[in-house]
Amino acid sequence: MSEKIWHLKRCSLFERLTPDELSELESSARMRRFMRKSLVYLPADQANAVLLLVSGQIKICNISSDGKESILTFIEPGEIFGELALLDGDGEREEYAAALETSDVVLIPHDVVQRLMQRHAHVAMEVTQLLGLRRKRIERRLKYLMFR
Repeated sequence: MSEKIWHLKRCSLFERLTPDELSELESSARMRRFMRKSLVYLPADQANAVLLLVSGQIKICNISSDGKESILTFIEPGEIFGELALLDGDGEREEYAAALETSDVVLIPHDVVQRLMQRHAHVAMEVTQLLGLRRKRIERRLKYLMFR
């Protein structure tokens, strides 16, 4: 079993896929290594892939108009990020992602994940839950900052 498919199988989003579907997913996915402090993507980059963090740690941030960095979340191994590409695959990213330490990432084209979401209700449900959890986490941080 290749290293890439092993990581895909361990992600809860893809763990119930058939071997054929995993092979299809693997053939379209790419693995990349990002060195510490390097950028994974920037605002205005095309949002054409969902990313799975294999190792390391990633932070997702926004930069305000006055140049201040606002950390939205930290991504740990086994988590996907850049999932908004699923909603607007031809759009641009609004935030940036940076490696806090050397990180290995699997890039999965958004159209491949969208096809899986159409075929499998559990994939669509997990993506929906992920979006909801991330939104709740960001809202909680925002409330904390507003009332601090």
